[in-house]
Amino acid sequence: MELSSNHSIESIDSQPPPDGAVDTLLSQLEALFRQPGREQKLEQCQAITEQIALSLRIDHAQLMSRNRTQRVGFVREVAMFLCRRITKASWHILGEFFHRDHSTVIANCQVIERRMIRDSAFRRFVQQLAVKAMA
Repeated sequence: MELSSNHSIESIDSQPPPDGAVDTLLSQLEALFRQPGREQKLEQCQAITEQIALSLRIDHAQLMSRNRTQRVGFVREVAMFLCRRITKASWHILGEFFHRDHSTVIANCQVIERRMIRDSAFRRFVQQLAVKAMA
């Protein structure tokens, strides 16, 4: 931005913004970064993970915890994969939901995808779980 000769940086800095300008700017920024359907996707993920936890006989709180045991980690990976497939939620939304970094969600989903490609029994298991999760 170029300033005309009769304006200086000092004169711009000393002028307060017009009434409501800051509030307007903040609301525009919030709208820009707010993803459409975010709350709905989080609610769908909640329902999906509850059904998966019930189907695989694991406590939902444990599924959502930082627990890294093999069993809980496996169920969490499957839950992440199904949440992504069913809701089409962004990696960032899923990371927020599972209290993980989005890159962790991506890696976990890739693990499930690779296993489904090479193991038809596992693919059927995940498909059956997806049907239950969508019910």
